Amino acid sequence: TNHVANPALIYPGQELVIPGEGPGLLPVPFVSVEVEPLPAAQGSTLVVAVRTTEPVTLEGRLFGQEVHFAEEGGVYYGLVGIHVFTEPGLYELELNAVDGGEQSTAITTGVVVEAGRFGYERIDLPASRTSLLDPAVIAAERERLDTVRYIFTPERHWEGPFQRPCVGNISAYFGAHRAYNSGPYTSYHTGVDFRAPAGTPVYAPAGGTVVLAEPLVVRGNVVIIDHGWGVLTGYWHLSTIEVQVGQQIAQGDMIGRVGNTGLSTGAHLHWEMWVGGISVNGLQWLEEFYPWSERLAIGG
Repeated sequence: TNHVANPALIYPGQELVIPGEGPGLLPVPFVSVEVEPLPAAQGSTLVVAVRTTEPVTLEGRLFGQEVHFAEEGGVYYGLVGIHVFTEPGLYELELNAVDGGEQSTAITTGVVVEAGRFGYERIDLPASRTSLLDPAVIAAERERLDTVRYIFTPERHWEGPFQRPCVGNISAYFGAHRAYNSGPYTSYHTGVDFRAPAGTPVYAPAGGTVVLAEPLVVRGNVVIIDHGWGVLTGYWHLSTIEVQVGQQIAQGDMIGRVGNTGLSTGAHLHWEMWVGGISVNGLQWLEEFYPWSERLAIGG
């Protein structure tokens, strides 16, 4: 089904899937295609689960971006990050399966995106740090992060929900629209901030491989972990880095300590999550036993 409980969310022209008895209507080799949650909010993570009659090479496309799939337990899973600025509405998910005989079969299904709930923040930087707002500095650092942002590892290195990366209260939520030094709201908060004293340990919320561990200008001392399936987490403004690139880590391992390095106005941890290269709300992965978790258990 389309998993739309509120009929007001049904759009003119939307393809509806009505449950019923009898053989499915999907073309071979597709057995089933499930997309959850629907509708999906801006800044959230969408899960696509595909079952087929035989092993295939599966490709997908949504929001103009490629969807990578990993096979586990006879099910192909694709995780999609929904950008904060994605316009609410109906989008088309394209799927293409190529079987062992090089036969290609394509199908499409609808994905509904709804507005997220985000706040607004004004941040005043001291004169000593305003140089960090230089567009050239920001662009250069973004290029550095892009070298790891889109990594896709077909192995999954986490089991169940992620754990909180450090103690401390949340001081800034994901998605908040931001303005610096009385300027316009031209950016948004791409992670979750935890307020904690400098030196507070920071822990890996799930297993993975360290793919970046170095000082940057804007983000300060940084660690980035690849958890597999296109899921990466980043840790900004650290006072110290306790891991190195290539290191395999387990859930709960200490990776650094809270600090105030880079573009920061006080000791805190900025925790960021990327899914398919898109910044998403990491709190979903902490607070919910995510929709795909139950399905993974069933699928093996």
